[in-house]
Amino acid sequence: MGVLFIIIQPVFGMETLTSRHAQMYQQLGHWSSGAAVAIAWIAHMSVSVIYGFLSGIVVLRSTRLPIVALFTLVFSWLTTLLAPPANAIIVQLVSFQEINAGGLPGMNFSLDAKFMLHLMFFAAIGAALHAYRKHLSV
Repeated sequence: MGVLFIIIQPVFGMETLTSRHAQMYQQLGHWSSGAAVAIAWIAHMSVSVIYGFLSGIVVLRSTRLPIVALFTLVFSWLTTLLAPPANAIIVQLVSFQEINAGGLPGMNFSLDAKFMLHLMFFAAIGAALHAYRKHLSV
């Protein structure tokens, strides 16, 4: 789902997260282009795996659709809310910069295209995990 997240970002009018991060790694950390792109993908996929794991705990442990739907909405909003400062911290760490808490971007309280992208991401994870659970019970 992490790969699909990146592929679909331009549909929402956004430059991909991995390309934005790679540019910042090159600019701030003086990474080569290839290394910057690889690190951006590794960072993004690591976060996606963690999100998938957390989603799996909820989706595979709960058989109630309202609980899964509520988790999907809340986690989509929380990750949208925290994404700007979290992404800036990742860029600073990978670029060997001192973390400047005062210089971090604010949280994103908007229910905008980024929220919709996160909502689609978590809904897709939930649907895949639900299909997996149904497959196991057959």
